[in-house]
Amino acid sequence: MKLIAFNMSSGEVEIHKAGCADIKKIRTRRKPPWAQDQVEFGETDWTSKYDFAHDYWDNGILSEWEAENPGEKFDVFQEMDFKPCTSSLPVSAND
Repeated sequence: MKLIAFNMSSGEVEIHKAGCADIKKIRTRRKPPWAQDQVEFGETDWTSKYDFAHDYWDNGILSEWEAENPGEKFDVFQEMDFKPCTSSLPVSAND
């Protein structure tokens, strides 16, 4: 599934299916949280929510956190807000 995602002023990442009508509303929202920057542009066909979330954090944050917390697994779904338009995208490739 192709996704459009925004880093929001609340700290969450708001994720929509490309073509979702709500995307226009995000860009013109008058109350918080506001979109601070777009982080996914609907160009990649993601196979799962996990793949998107892992890729989002896999920029040094993921490996740094796991190095500082040996034996613990980083929760890649933290701060991820997958909207209802993404409900047909499986959580993991095994689903």
